[in-house]
Amino acid sequence: MNAKKKTNHQCPALKPASSGKHKPTTHKPSFAGVPLNSEDLTALDDFCESFQVPDISLKEFSSAHSNIHLMIPLVLTEKERTEGGSKVITFTRTKRIFDQNNKAQVSKHQVSYKVSWPPGISWSDKITLPKMGDQAINGKIGHVYFLIKPHKT
Repeated sequence: MNAKKKTNHQCPALKPASSGKHKPTTHKPSFAGVPLNSEDLTALDDFCESFQVPDISLKEFSSAHSNIHLMIPLVLTEKERTEGGSKVITFTRTKRIFDQNNKAQVSKHQVSYKVSWPPGISWSDKITLPKMGDQAINGKIGHVYFLIKPHKT
């Protein structure tokens, strides 16, 4: 297990050390300006090789890793909770679309919505507005969830 490993130092975190305006005559790897010894380089190589980066497009990555649902607290008094009612809530949603040049465009829109709840709603309940959340690059639209929360007095 202590076999010497050949290092390739291809991790993007590695930069050649440089002193001022002169180019170094030998390659001395460093990280954050600190020169690295062979143990450091081996550990850094092991770290960099531990990552599996999928070969997918930015559009596919964004689609898989974006949270398009909005969670908005709906703060109620005990009286509002037990009697039921409604409130106008204003929130901002984000749209991500491609223009005719295939460049991603992001726009934010403020939305006001009248949220109504029934008498006796639970503190743990949520009210859902389907397809009113953020919009991903792939066109999917998230939901808005109003989370029922007690008013702190």
